[in-house]
Amino acid sequence: MLPLFAHELSQGDGLVGLVVAGAGLGTLLTDLPSGSLVRRMNKRSAMILGITIDALSTLLLFWVDTIWLAIVLRFLSGMGHALFSIARHTYITGAVRTAARGRAISLFGWVLRIGLFIGPAIGGMLAARFGLRLYPLPRQASWQAWCSVSWCLRP
Repeated sequence: MLPLFAHELSQGDGLVGLVVAGAGLGTLLTDLPSGSLVRRMNKRSAMILGITIDALSTLLLFWVDTIWLAIVLRFLSGMGHALFSIARHTYITGAVRTAARGRAISLFGWVLRIGLFIGPAIGGMLAARFGLRLYPLPRQASWQAWCSVSWCLRP
């Protein structure tokens, strides 16, 4: 859905590619600094900050009217995802005993991948019924749910 949404904002396929690649680029450039930030922050706070950045940048796509803003928001989404992922792994490393750590990390990954499967399907159904503008909402809603769960886990 993202390439179709981006194509509505621009006639250039190269710019559509930048929208699609934006989150990956944001993650790539933010992974190492995220590790340093997580080391200095509370791990749960870092997870919540990462989820919040990702969720807000995704939600703002709903109102985007230029391709360049979509590229920036996708980059920010990747930054938030990098912070969340690094903080999540660090949190699991400290909270789960060594023997169960691999299972815990794979369970978190499994849940996120279910969302990667279900989210686009729901987004596609919404887009078919109501137009491409609604495509970001299922992803944003899932991140908001993660944010709420993470907030509830705070001591």
